[in-house]
Amino acid sequence: MRNPKRIPIILKEIEKFWSKYPDLRLGQIITNCNTLLSENDNKTDLFYLEDEKLIEGLQLLDKFSMKEKKTWVQTIMHVIQKIKNIFII
Repeated sequence: MRNPKRIPIILKEIEKFWSKYPDLRLGQIITNCNTLLSENDNKTDLFYLEDEKLIEGLQLLDKFSMKEKKTWVQTIMHVIQKIKNIFII
């Protein structure tokens, strides 16, 4: 059984990130994290996204935005394109 104490930790990380970027929807945040993290291992199924990886993805996305807004926009556009490619058969 997974440790239930992880839940408030994960929710706090999501809250911190979402407060910085309130225009994003929760689904966008989680999908963007998953897509960014899966570029190296080709796992795009959210079912397999571990909680620790979600936190890692939130931190990576935040680093992009903190460095440069242009980088953030490019990352989001890249993620959107990857998502479109996944769902277009």
